[in-house]
Amino acid sequence: MSDIDWDYEWDMDRLKLHRVVMPEHYDVLQNANGDILISMEHTKSPVTEFDGVYLYYDGGRHALLHKNWDIVVIWSNLHTEIRKPLADAPKILVTEVMSGNVMEEYEAEVLYEAGIEKLVDEFIQGGQNNG
Repeated sequence: MSDIDWDYEWDMDRLKLHRVVMPEHYDVLQNANGDILISMEHTKSPVTEFDGVYLYYDGGRHALLHKNWDIVVIWSNLHTEIRKPLADAPKILVTEVMSGNVMEEYEAEVLYEAGIEKLVDEFIQGGQNNG
């Protein structure tokens, strides 16, 4: 996990600027080399060449994927067995599928940001899902 120091932090106001998608189902796979793939339903908002894709994670139950300027994906209730490997990963591969077909595939750099678990818990408890 990278420890890049960004000039901003995720908070509720920043989160509300995006369409938040919380997939009901997603799959997390790890191969023998330790590479991680997360597969989910297609968000119908493509990654563009000007967007950096980042997974913000603090090692807890939830992760926040900043896909582009419009979309934030929250993966909630990550299985305990994947938390440490995810926290240690420099990047992950993400696939988005629709009707069994891969619609998008991209890498996301994993960045540590304290407070992601608390932020997502507050978001969920407040019924803030706007995606």
